[in-house]
Amino acid sequence: MEMSVKERLKLFLREEGIKDTDFCRTIGVSTGFISGMRVSIQPDKLKSIAINFPRLDIGWLLTGEGSMLKNESSSTSASFPEETQNKKKNSDTSLENGDLLYKMYIDIQKKDAEIKELHTKLLSMSEEIGNLKTLLKDKQQESPTTNSDFHAETVQKKRSSSRISGSSAQPDAPTIK
Repeated sequence: MEMSVKERLKLFLREEGIKDTDFCRTIGVSTGFISGMRVSIQPDKLKSIAINFPRLDIGWLLTGEGSMLKNESSSTSASFPEETQNKKKNSDTSLENGDLLYKMYIDIQKKDAEIKELHTKLLSMSEEIGNLKTLLKDKQQESPTTNSDFHAETVQKKRSSSRISGSSAQPDAPTIK
């Protein structure tokens, strides 16, 4: 059975003698991050791992292919004599892993830009809401009537205009001739 990303990460930490809590603190996540892992790692966490643990081969962490540590890759391939075709296949896999990481890095950069744009919009909307609240407060202070007074005045005006216009909304009393 193939190891999961979580199991490979735990193996790396064990091999390097790194405590789970130290690892989590280093990459900026809660101490329960590793135990809470399900299938894979979010791109922002992966980026932090790659930056803070440069010896770890991220391709190996994600796929289980290749060697755990980057500096072992050349010695590992030398110690296992293989046919030229198999070596080419392994190097293609390394390139694919590198391409995957690069694509993930680009996606992270795009998401960061989107987050910054949304943050700017949020700040603008918050400022606009503040301005509207101030305007509303000023309007309420200008007009001494309360909402119920305003409602009563509006109803009275509607009744008056109905009688004047001859609307059937409020029939007049029958006249006796």
